[in-house]
Amino acid sequence: MKLPELFTTSGEHSFARRSITDRHCATLLEVIELNAVGEPYRSRLLDFRAESLGGRLSDPFAGQGWDPGLFEPQELADWRSALRPLRGRSWFQLPWYFAESFWFLKLLFAFGYYEPAGPNRLRDPFEPFKRRELLQPGGGLEAASGLGPLLAQAAAQAAVSELLLASLWGNRMDLSMHALAREYRGGFLRRAAHELLIDHSSETARRLLAARRADLILDNAGPELVCDLLLAARLLGAPAGAGGPRQMVLHAKRSPFFVSDARPADVRATIQALAGSAAREVGAAGRLLADGLAEGRLQIRDHWFWNGPRFFQDLPADLRSQLAACDLALIKGDANYRRLVGDRRWPASTPLEGLTGYFPAPFAVLRTMKSEIVADLSEAQVLRLDGEDPEWRTNGRRGIVRLRQ
Repeated sequence: MKLPELFTTSGEHSFARRSITDRHCATLLEVIELNAVGEPYRSRLLDFRAESLGGRLSDPFAGQGWDPGLFEPQELADWRSALRPLRGRSWFQLPWYFAESFWFLKLLFAFGYYEPAGPNRLRDPFEPFKRRELLQPGGGLEAASGLGPLLAQAAAQAAVSELLLASLWGNRMDLSMHALAREYRGGFLRRAAHELLIDHSSETARRLLAARRADLILDNAGPELVCDLLLAARLLGAPAGAGGPRQMVLHAKRSPFFVSDARPADVRATIQALAGSAAREVGAAGRLLADGLAEGRLQIRDHWFWNGPRFFQDLPADLRSQLAACDLALIKGDANYRRLVGDRRWPASTPLEGLTGYFPAPFAVLRTMKSEIVADLSEAQVLRLDGEDPEWRTNGRRGIVRLRQ
């Protein structure tokens, strides 16, 4: 079977190209401002911005001044293998997922993240963004207080189903999409029934409550991570007779990525903030999560692959083995969805099962739509949505909760 084309940055007015030239390059300027970046890093970042606005790919591994010990051997091999056929190309002639993942790698190089020594070695350039989204009015902690009643609700499956939807819509608060985050700040959990295109939340909740172990592949820190952690707390604290996994594993990024993607430090900081909340149910949930970490019932794991250029079909053996040990995996967010299905121009009616048979465990996708790719929709649905909202695939207003058994 001939595979559909990959999404690329080639189209002059394509969403993929705008993601680089508009969204990410604006983020770079904020990185400079919020971190008060001085020389020589400021000039390096601005040079990289100019490159990605019209220059050609340069190889960050070809020069000196970076520490190879900060990369796993297979991680370096993956980057070099993916870069080799693309080196020297215009940024406007690239597979889209590679372009985005490589863009953030290059930003870290320019920032000094991978230097053997220096003021920015292993410093998260996006930490000020994440802290602001967690603590500011309308941010993560404020949203948590509104979810408090679900943490104590007696009807476990109904509560978990609602927390799954909160986790889904929390994905709207993606700091790499400035307009979307501004629009929904303070109200990202509001939703209309027609905005949920696929809804397997009830069955996913049932499966979670029957699981011995559930894994959660995280996406964004901030409000979304708050919703993810409150869901985890509700599952780990399910009352006797209601089920609930005995263990939950949170999979986080190893290095800063896509602005707000969650790292282990972000998870721990958010748990600490929840534990200190004045809202009774939220504070109790934070303390339950902290106890779960201490007892090993809640684990935070990072892996270099989550920051890499490959699709999930190329999961390394150790990560594949980890995921195979869970009863259900929750896969969060748009970029993870793109990596799951290969970021190709599949017909919208393509069944997800046919694209993901390689994945080592049953899973549910929780995704607000911020890219053109989609599966499992009928032609009638697509025609209707095209008529209602020409940008329905990319503007973050629609979402899916899709269970694959």
